[in-house]
Amino acid sequence: MNRTPVVFIHGAWLHALSWESWAERFSGRGFLPFTPGWPGKAAAVGELRTSPEAIAGIGLDVLTDHYAGIVSSFDTAPVIVGHSVGGLIAQQLLAANMGPAAAPASTRRWTSSRGTGPVTCSRTRGRCSPSRRPWWA
Repeated sequence: MNRTPVVFIHGAWLHALSWESWAERFSGRGFLPFTPGWPGKAAAVGELRTSPEAIAGIGLDVLTDHYAGIVSSFDTAPVIVGHSVGGLIAQQLLAANMGPAAAPASTRRWTSSRGTGPVTCSRTRGRCSPSRRPWWA
């Protein structure tokens, strides 16, 4: 049986273990789930809470490259599911044709604190800036 792989990408302030019940559910329905953590993240939630500096300074470029390496390691391109920041990464991977489908959950529309409209993030500059036009338009 050829099972479709599914890669779950968690958001900020969460741990790969947060996908455990989802992985069980998908596995029970014939999928092959993977729940890799962020680079530098501890194996257990308690370890991460005592040493949060392990993920300090990790930006979208590092995260996207990390997950691109994981996604590209499969013989069959996986479906990519992401929550929050993980959803943004899932969208970036899908835009790079790294998977047949992506399901971003609870991705956020970032808004400028100056009230000038949505914030767009540039991967090349590694920073966010206010914009009057939403990134999806």
